[in-house]
Amino acid sequence: MATEQQVQIAAKMYETRDAMKRLRGDKWTADFRELSGFIRRAMEQWGIGELSASLRLCQTKELEHEPLTHMMLVAAAVEMVEPSEAGD
Repeated sequence: MATEQQVQIAAKMYETRDAMKRLRGDKWTADFRELSGFIRRAMEQWGIGELSASLRLCQTKELEHEPLTHMMLVAAAVEMVEPSEAGD
């Protein structure tokens, strides 16, 4: 059973996805396509799942000081794991 903290973290991740979709608007589809490819390559390279890959990418030297990219990577990973409904 999930702990309260795990539920809160999951809720924040969904909120991040929804916020990125709203902020990026029409650009979100292209952003997601690019980011999900990036995440898939990391998953294959490191043998890990979507969320782990996105978080590990955030820790790379190239992205460590890119907070907006971190949010977008988490949003894309959440969308990969549980796609939002069309029209959201």
